[in-house]
Amino acid sequence: MQLRTEVEERYKWDLTDYFVSDDAWQTEFEEIKPLYLKLADFEGKLECDDILFECLQLNRQISERMGRLYVYIALRVKEDGKNNFYQDRLNKLDKFLSDVAPTISYISSEINEFSDEKLSDLSANQKFADYNLLFKDAIRNKPHMLSKQEEKLLATVSECIGGASNVFDMLDAVDIKFDDVIDSNGNKHPLNNANYAGYIISEDRKLRETASQNLNGAYGKLNYTIASNYINSVTTDCTLAKVRKFNSAFEDSLFDENVDKNVYNSLIDGVNSHLKTFQKYFELKRKTLKLDSFYNYDTSAKLDVKNNKNYSYDDA
Repeated sequence: MQLRTEVEERYKWDLTDYFVSDDAWQTEFEEIKPLYLKLADFEGKLECDDILFECLQLNRQISERMGRLYVYIALRVKEDGKNNFYQDRLNKLDKFLSDVAPTISYISSEINEFSDEKLSDLSANQKFADYNLLFKDAIRNKPHMLSKQEEKLLATVSECIGGASNVFDMLDAVDIKFDDVIDSNGNKHPLNNANYAGYIISEDRKLRETASQNLNGAYGKLNYTIASNYINSVTTDCTLAKVRKFNSAFEDSLFDENVDKNVYNSLIDGVNSHLKTFQKYFELKRKTLKLDSFYNYDTSAKLDVKNNKNYSYDDA
């Protein structure tokens, strides 16, 4: 398998539209830091429409610039999770955002203190057209907002309670190791999360089988670690749901997306009520593939190998 340094430049993503260099990224990071202090100057003054508008505009500009900073450095880390240079910068960026979160938490708190009538008027005001959804959500969020000091405290500890996803990402991208897969001729092939998709659709059943076993087996060796991390994530979600006065983490999650629980449940019911159709499809596929048995690693196998084509990146 080629290292990234061995791959032609034309096959790598181009991040220069974000920043032409790492130095340019660092310069932008240093320039944006003082803007958060400027944003803090609006605290306690948002009742005035003109000041509110100025605050929202500045916050939006900062968020857009910060978004570019984050995407660039996060994608650099995705290139190689073992690259300490980019990982260190991502950690510093995360730490900075965690540090400034309490400073700007007042924005949502003060807007939440507006009356429903004022929020409706702001939502209808053409000057605030870009923030229409913000004010509508403020009305919807009111029952779940905390006091100004409580919101600041929650923002302060946000870095401590959101690490489960990062832990798994590092385990998944860097630490986990997969055994080679073996095809029907006894040949070995390297396995990773990227090339697994090619193995699992192969017409070679032995290749599909060992790919499935070795991928899942590698995660299986880490069952207790992954389970512990997952439990931590669930506990965090349930605790935050209680803090926000939701009946459950399920309700909290759907609320964020503004989705009614009946919509979610109807999707689950729809799947369950059509399981026989799904099973009938797989039985038909088993017969088409001329298999005596049918396992999970057979579900994605190609049916018509002769008419399947491979395309180079250039042709695609």
